[in-house]
Amino acid sequence: MRYDVVVVGGGPAGSLTAYRLARAGASVLLIDSKKFPRIKPCGGGLQHRALTHIPFDVGGVCRGTLSDISFSFKLQRRFHRKHAGALVHTVVRSDFDAFLLQQAVTAGAEVLQGVRVLAVNQVASQSEITSTAGRFVARFVVGADGANSIVARSLTPRSSYF
Repeated sequence: MRYDVVVVGGGPAGSLTAYRLARAGASVLLIDSKKFPRIKPCGGGLQHRALTHIPFDVGGVCRGTLSDISFSFKLQRRFHRKHAGALVHTVVRSDFDAFLLQQAVTAGAEVLQGVRVLAVNQVASQSEITSTAGRFVARFVVGADGANSIVARSLTPRSSYF
């Protein structure tokens, strides 16, 4: 199957990329190895200024707001600051990620969950993506699949770092 873009990874970066591309009229396939909602224990705080770049309301998945911060060194001489507005909004990552993925679907992106990407190969002016669900061809591939990215390993060998 052919797409303008295949996005590998359905976390916030992948879902928002798929959302924006689909809204712009591109045919988009987003592939994630997990099924959503997925357990994601990290990153439950979103900076307020980051929320200003999300093109839709995420208020329904925000659980709280923080506007205070405390600092100390070796648990001594603590000092506290309060900001007039919100600094950080808290979310449960499983809820937040599932919400963002649904926004990508609503925008027109096709999503495959529970599918592992096995390899990405650049052939002429297109990318061939091999996955546990079959092969896909795209003009572009976006690696939003984290620190152990199969996209990065497939397209940028370690030897090219030096």
